Amino acid sequence: MAEAALNRLKCSVCLNTYFIPKTLSCLHTFCKGCLEKCIEQRSSALDDELAKNELRCPNCRQKYTLPPGGVEAIPTNFEIRGIIEVLESVPSTPTPTETSKCKECSDRGVECFCEQCGLLICALCALEKHKDHSPVRMEVARKKHKLQLDEAVGDVVTCCLEVDNALRRNTEVLETLKRDAKNCTDSIKTVFAYFRSHLDDREKSLLSAVDKVEQGKSSMLTGQHAKLQGLKAELNQIIGEASKLLCEKEIGQFFSEKEKMKDALLRKVEEVCESRLEPCCDAFIEQHCPAVDVANLKGSIDRFGAVYCQVSPEDCTAEGKGLVETLIDNESQFTITLRDMFGNACREELAEVLVNICPERKPSIHQALHSPESDGTYLIKYIVTEKDIIHVTITVNGTPIKGSPFTVIPSTHNFEKGIEFSEVTSDVHEAGGCAIGIHGELIVTDSQRCCVMVFSSQFELIRKFGIKGNGKGCFNSPKGLVVDGRNTLFIADSGNNRIVVSSIDGENFRSFGSYGADRKEFVLPSDVALGSNKDHHQLILVADTYNHRVQVLNHIGLYVTRFGSEGHSHGNFKIPQGITASNDGLVFICDTGNKRIQVFSNEWKFIHIFNELMPGGLPILKPFRVTSTEDNFILIADQNGIVIANFRGDLVTVLQKTIPVSICCTRIREQGTYLAICEAKRVYMGQPN
Repeated sequence: MAEAALNRLKCSVCLNTYFIPKTLSCLHTFCKGCLEKCIEQRSSALDDELAKNELRCPNCRQKYTLPPGGVEAIPTNFEIRGIIEVLESVPSTPTPTETSKCKECSDRGVECFCEQCGLLICALCALEKHKDHSPVRMEVARKKHKLQLDEAVGDVVTCCLEVDNALRRNTEVLETLKRDAKNCTDSIKTVFAYFRSHLDDREKSLLSAVDKVEQGKSSMLTGQHAKLQGLKAELNQIIGEASKLLCEKEIGQFFSEKEKMKDALLRKVEEVCESRLEPCCDAFIEQHCPAVDVANLKGSIDRFGAVYCQVSPEDCTAEGKGLVETLIDNESQFTITLRDMFGNACREELAEVLVNICPERKPSIHQALHSPESDGTYLIKYIVTEKDIIHVTITVNGTPIKGSPFTVIPSTHNFEKGIEFSEVTSDVHEAGGCAIGIHGELIVTDSQRCCVMVFSSQFELIRKFGIKGNGKGCFNSPKGLVVDGRNTLFIADSGNNRIVVSSIDGENFRSFGSYGADRKEFVLPSDVALGSNKDHHQLILVADTYNHRVQVLNHIGLYVTRFGSEGHSHGNFKIPQGITASNDGLVFICDTGNKRIQVFSNEWKFIHIFNELMPGGLPILKPFRVTSTEDNFILIADQNGIVIANFRGDLVTVLQKTIPVSICCTRIREQGTYLAICEAKRVYMGQPN
């Protein structure tokens, strides 16, 4: 067993088992004596003393400078040495003795081995009891299994050597990291010491300038101050003399000195007038460090320098509206940020960044990126021309980044720019629902009048049909409605607990449903929609409001299925008042009592919810109706306004001009997409931008 393992631990120079194994920096290992012979032969051949300090690896020929101490100082591979010592101490496998007995009969000695049973048996048992198992002679079996075990041990030894090399590489990387970190630290300290030195010099220069200005002006003011003090003393002296003369009692002496004193006083007045009494200089002195310069300098300092480690593709990020949705024929964009393993933005010139933009039915568009911005970001711009869903795959050094691939939904409308609405009518007592016909007609239900009103595309009232009642041609508080491709109306006749089917002119009137909680029974249904199952058969979907469920009927009104019940969990409802189905089979339901929109597949399986509590949630307070567009948007008539989102639930905008009770949206051939909304007593119609 040990022999095969030892065969893998041989020096490639002497072809013997390693003796005092020495490992070079290239990770090749040789005997100490073999390396000494190689150095001796090289120095003899070159006749150069310097050659005694150099060595070329006998395997890869990499040049290696001997450390002080020569070959003895080259690291000894103690792991290999230890393995050799262990293997050399393993005794050889003992040969079975004659006393070994057959495991079947226990009478005769062992001669054969049954591979299938794993038993040592005698020759007789091999012929009688194990003849179908193809037993082999014991020596053959022993040799075979010994070889297998030797190979297994050899594999483990190889793994041990690989782990040893891995440990060595790990140590080298750790040492390199410490060395590079020290170099980075020293460089940063040097640079900032240089900056501090210049800042200190500049500070000293500015302070010196302040001192110079202060000393110059102070000297002038001090000189002026001394002169004014002397002048003041002279004035006080002459004032005293004049006062003494005024008090002189001898009239003769007064008159004899009066003129002389008067002249002296006038001279002092003239002297004062000629003297400069204002300060000889101003006190103005201030530093000039504009706030904008300080801010710019601070910004420059904040941006100066960076510490990077290698880019980690799994931690790189991409963000921007262009990864969620895009407007057809308009430029969209997003940014990619390279990040390291700690999530810090970093710049790496050699990073291979590849963006793959893949329309569903067209060839992929590949874009290789180079030269990131200083903060390690890339700005990506693209334009789509068709409504195919886009998949954006981003890789860094061949590995997808976080969140990749991204799904982007193209749109023909920019709802963020708003919708220009025109008033159709204010002659509605209580709007219950609205729909748009295939020729642009607007159909509105008036719940209070119990009728249906039809307006032309020019907003003129064409007809009105229906009266209050429960018979044919009658309604009782009609609510939501929908129009099919033949201009047939499907109306939720809420007060009569039924669905009414009628032509747009009010003819061919029929209905189905009644009050109750069983199949095809309703309690105040609020809305109706047309959808299809996975086989593309048209179905009628009814928001059975106070049964807290949705009922599914076929195109002639026969029961198909129902889903949902009262509750707050996913798939349960509380007073559902609105329902719509998209072209690709999604069903959106206004779960009014639970303040949310629930999304189901056309197999009636719950998918997800949209509400205010979800991450990046929709500001939904009380959703009444919901409609969808052909380019994957939903519009929700909510107490908060018209809430517009994409099919993933990402908010686009909220139009708060009105508080709608119903909403509908449809595309009319080449005329474009039209949107109608109902307030309580007014109806509006418009086109998205």
